[in-house]
Amino acid sequence: MEGRVLVKYRVYKGDGWTYVVNPKAASTSIKCAITGLPEKGVHREIKLQCAKSVSGFAFSFVRHPWPRLVSVWADKVQRDIPQAGIRNIGVVQYMELPAFIKKVCTAPDNCDGHIRPQALNIPDGIFVGRVENIELDWEHVMLNTGLPKLQHCKKSKHDPPFTYLTPELRALVSERFKDDFRRWNYRWPE
Repeated sequence: MEGRVLVKYRVYKGDGWTYVVNPKAASTSIKCAITGLPEKGVHREIKLQCAKSVSGFAFSFVRHPWPRLVSVWADKVQRDIPQAGIRNIGVVQYMELPAFIKKVCTAPDNCDGHIRPQALNIPDGIFVGRVENIELDWEHVMLNTGLPKLQHCKKSKHDPPFTYLTPELRALVSERFKDDFRRWNYRWPE
């Protein structure tokens, strides 16, 4: 990621392990598993740190860029008032998805972690599971951390993500999130 802004990673450190937070990739469910707290309280109670690097068994999860963006839009724009880091790029509540995607795809690399490429949220050299394969990948995390089984504790309300896709939006997302597609070998459905 030459020429990119160095981003500090948001992490939660456990006993011999580190979770690198990647928003909208099962992060709330993972925080609930780590703390034992319900979804309503976990965001208030969990204490995240900023780190330039990680050590020990470190893990994170990724999600196909398109469903991740649709989830951000449904959760942070359609349901809630956008948080400051998302408002800073010109996003307003109830903005239509195409306008939201255009704003996201022109945002700087140091924008809010929910909308920047996942490749900027996650350091190289750690275990990266996929939301699309979460049950099996979480088994690997449990074996290395002692964390409990993962429970799905938050679900965005929207139509299936790929029903929103247009050729123009696909081109914008493909360019902006090219490092995510390449690093985790994500593909568009045929």
